[in-house]
Amino acid sequence: MSDAVAKLFDMEAKIRELATEAQLGNYRKAEELYSSASPDLYRLADETYNEVRNTPFADEVYDIISTSYTLLEQAGAGITEENPNSRVALPSVRENLDKLDKMVYNLTGEHCAYKVSDTVASIANDVASCLHRTAEFLSSVMSARPVSGACFAVKRDADGEKLCKLWDMLTEEDENRRDYILEDRRAQVGWVVGKKVYLRVGSSKGHRTYIDLDKGIVQYYDDDILVNKAVKKLMEDDAKLSCEYMPNNEGVTCRGDVKDRMAEVASVLSRVTSMDVRFDRGLRFSKGKVYDEAFQRFIKNKKDVLSDP
Repeated sequence: MSDAVAKLFDMEAKIRELATEAQLGNYRKAEELYSSASPDLYRLADETYNEVRNTPFADEVYDIISTSYTLLEQAGAGITEENPNSRVALPSVRENLDKLDKMVYNLTGEHCAYKVSDTVASIANDVASCLHRTAEFLSSVMSARPVSGACFAVKRDADGEKLCKLWDMLTEEDENRRDYILEDRRAQVGWVVGKKVYLRVGSSKGHRTYIDLDKGIVQYYDDDILVNKAVKKLMEDDAKLSCEYMPNNEGVTCRGDVKDRMAEVASVLSRVTSMDVRFDRGLRFSKGKVYDEAFQRFIKNKKDVLSDP
């Protein structure tokens, strides 16, 4: 099962990159990513079906990926040299998005399509979001290897697992301090796909983080402006990463030596859960280092996780 789930997560990452390049107006890169993703997604429908064919949800998974392929093809028609993020003026786009969202909801119990607009980037982001929900579901119900309480390895990697463990253990510290609301705590889960780590950091739709250790990228997704400002500051001050806001207030992208700053990155990401609630209560993030007393205690007691295997 792990191969199909890993490919779904990888496909999500590629399609999100396509959306970003289209928004930035990079025609050649957007077209290149589309030309690569489209046939791969077409093949992935059959590959995934073959791996889950003995489960009761095989047909649903196949239909989700097939509909995602159809929408990606429709989005591809809007990638033009004049405007790589053109609006795709087809009534069937919205119909297919509604269909995809409903299928994913029926399978996972969660919606996945924001349907912000009919532009290439918006369609691509919705497809990526729905593939992510499907990969999450498959990972949770199939035989992904448990790494720690809330972390699962789809594709084994020492660095990826170390980062997820650090985040998971730090969330336990924050839970003990009652920093989370219950539904957010229950939603926290991480998936390791080699050097890529996917974290669900809250119960709100789209509240997640994507980390690529090889490329040194952390992408935090949230539409809360105040939280995004806090995450940007903390990642820059404490993890020493270079950060910028995503287009359309979608979140924050940070770059740097993520592998070397793994503990600090994990600490920041453990604090983003329910951060908006803490802000509402008047609890602002510290101007100093994020590794406060709880983090220092964690470092002292969890040196085995920080040390090389």
